[in-house]
Amino acid sequence: MIIYGNGLVGYILTLISLISASFAVIISFIVILTVIHHQYHNRLKKEEKITLILSTNIYIFFLIFMIVLIEVNIETLIGDVYGNDFDSSLCVFKGYFMASICCTIYHAFVTQVNDFFVLVQQIEPKFAAKITGMFLELDIKYILMLIQSQQVLKDKIKEALNVLQVHQYRQRNVIKP
Repeated sequence: MIIYGNGLVGYILTLISLISASFAVIISFIVILTVIHHQYHNRLKKEEKITLILSTNIYIFFLIFMIVLIEVNIETLIGDVYGNDFDSSLCVFKGYFMASICCTIYHAFVTQVNDFFVLVQQIEPKFAAKITGMFLELDIKYILMLIQSQQVLKDKIKEALNVLQVHQYRQRNVIKP
């Protein structure tokens, strides 16, 4: 039974979450299939394969998370409409499982950033951490382009070094009170 008031709001939010997660599953599945198709039909360098594998890893875990979220949302909707109680040890396990998947996705992003850091460090070892931090503020498509093209990465690192030098110059010449 849907109780109007707080129950109705919860029902609507669960329904929105279910619809959003369904779209996310479809998009993730399409991206994974596209990456697999790209992997098998193109000759890729080792660096490109690593980036592709790390990206696919993120999408697979995201897909698993969304499938579990859809299942939990469906159980919540059934519980709201028919008054069924799904409070069991399996429900608690799903909650912990979803939290561990979130941590795994975060770890996959950190691994991918570490891969990017190594590329920057090979070109500019002294300021690799600062430059990587600057690059992570860019759009993800641009970061992927930097990973795939060594020349574009070198040019962008030179530009970042110029920005750092100007910033250091300004800090040295600031009048201190």
